[in-house]
Parts: sequence; structure tokens; C-alpha cells
Amino acid sequence: MRRIHRTVVLFVVSFGIVLGASLANAQAPTKLDHGASTTWFGHVPLMVAIDRGYFKEAGLDVELRPIVKSTDRMLVLTQGGVQWTNTGVLSTIVEMAKGNDSFYWFANVDDSPGAEGLVVQPAIDGIKNLKGKKIAVTLASGAEITLYYLLKEAGLSLSDVRIVPMAANEMVAAFVNKNIDAYCVWEPAFTDGQKAVPGSRVLATDKDTPIYRKFKTASAPDVVVIRKDLVDKHPETAKKLIAAYFKGVKFTKENPREAAVSADKWFKRGTDWVEAGIRKFSYFDATQQREHVDELLGTIEMVIAWAHDTKNIETKPDPRKWLRRDLVPAQ
Repeated sequence: MRRIHRTVVLFVVSFGIVLGASLANAQAPTKLDHGASTTWFGHVPLMVAIDRGYFKEAGLDVELRPIVKSTDRMLVLTQGGVQWTNTGVLSTIVEMAKGNDSFYWFANVDDSPGAEGLVVQPAIDGIKNLKGKKIAVTLASGAEITLYYLLKEAGLSLSDVRIVPMAANEMVAAFVNKNIDAYCVWEPAFTDGQKAVPGSRVLATDKDTPIYRKFKTASAPDVVVIRKDLVDKHPETAKKLIAAYFKGVKFTKENPREAAVSADKWFKRGTDWVEAGIRKFSYFDATQQREHVDELLGTIEMVIAWAHDTKNIETKPDPRKWLRRDLVPAQ
């Protein structure tokens, strides 16, 4: 009788373990949307991974949710509207400083020093001549940091100019209509405005800032961010998602022409145009992440110092507390 009882208990326990594992797997989400801009070449690897079916191969359904501003991407991520995003590091630092523990960051897959800068109307021939002028910039972005340092090195501060907060995709029209005297932004608006206004000029780029001189990076490169609850509750799903993403990164890095074909389904500006943009960027695959993130932490510390000095944040967070290197697939 005891043997029968023990057999029944073992069967029930074993069945419970199997059933529990099955339920956990059944509850793992497969719809894992990504917040991204359809104008930023740093998001090409995501577009490639979707278009080439890498997520579907992993049993996942990923849709690109168009969100232009990094701060908006972080807001939607925090609210659960998307499960992950590639976004400007300053937007994550602001959330870290608030104590927002709803996310992790795990990689930087793109950088593009020189693809962001200060463009002015034809009559303006130097940064010092921007005093009192209207300059469009997206707040809490790398471009704001670039503008700050460019003005500072010319002996000006942000209070010496008239800052016009504006999304990147609105700047070209404002520049053409002469509603602004200058703008500081990234590609493609950086180049589009120059082409739209004959005689306009680039006074400087993010390569003319102390951040680039010290670390050889853009002022505030993107980081890839993912919801904490997804990782904590469904780590295997998160790792499958990220592994598929890095297949897109690797493909973009090795096949820029084919990547442009995929990405133009979102950009809609022609494969040649997209390929030219891709070739101005550096992409970092999974094999490069450990060394690359070590280097990036120096840039992030400088961005944190800037944000604290300019009162964008009240406390200095430790970005390592949000960092999950283990999510990057082993090579």
C-alpha cells in the first residue's frame, strides 16, 4: 500500500513539475513589439531582423512601432506599450536618475560620429554669431549635448541663444520657412536641411566636442533597452529575441546593400539612399559587445556628468545597475 501511495505521490509531483513548466512556457509572450524611428539608420538591424524573418524563426512576432523621440520611446517602454527599444542613452539616464527600475540595457549596436551637427542659415558664418538666434534641438537627446558643447567652446551658453524644442522630423520644414536660424540634429534631417536651403552651412559636428575627442563616439550613442519583467519572468524568450536581433546586426554589418533593401520598406526613400546612410554608420555585433560596452561606459559617465551639471537630473545613477551583459548571445 505504501509503495502504491509513494508511486502516486511521485507521479503527481512529476506531473505537477511538467505541467508547471508547460504552463510557464504557454504563458511566455510571443508578441514583442519594438519602439523605433523609421528615419534613423541605427534601427536598420531591427528592420532587417523583421524583414528576413529572424524573429519568426524564433517563434516570435515583432512589429516595429514608429516612435521618433528617444524620450517617447522610453515612456512607451515604461508603460508597457513596447517590450524593447533602441534609444538614446540620455533618455535612459534620465529614467535611471528617477529610480525607474522597469528596464535593463544590454548593448550598443550602432554609432555614427559625424552624423549629427549644427546647421545654420546662409547669413550666419560662425557659432559666436548665433547669440540671440533661434536654434531647434530635440531636448534630452545627444544633439542637445552636442549643441551645449559647441556653444560652450565658442564662449556661449544655452541661455545666450533662443532654444526651440523640436522633434527631428519637424526641423527641415521650420528651417526652410526660416522659422529657425539653425538646428542641431542627426541624420537624415542633418543632411536634408542642408539640401533644402541653398547656401546653408554646417558650423560643426559632434566630432568637435570633448566627448568625441576623448572617447571617439557620438555625444550620446544609443543603447538597446528591454523591459525588466520580460527578462525576469521569461529569460529564455528574452534571449531568443535578442539572439534573433543580433542576427540582424550581423547581417547589416556584412551586407549593407541587402540590408538597405529590407530597411527601405520602412524608410521609403530608395535603396541607394538607405545604403549610403548605412555605410556612414558603425554596427557592433555580439562578438564585439563586451569590449565595446566597456568603452561606452566612459562616454555614459561623461553624459551623466553633463546631465547633472545642467540640472537635467538631480542624482547621478550607476548605469551598471541596469546593465545585463548576459543577455547578449555567446559566440
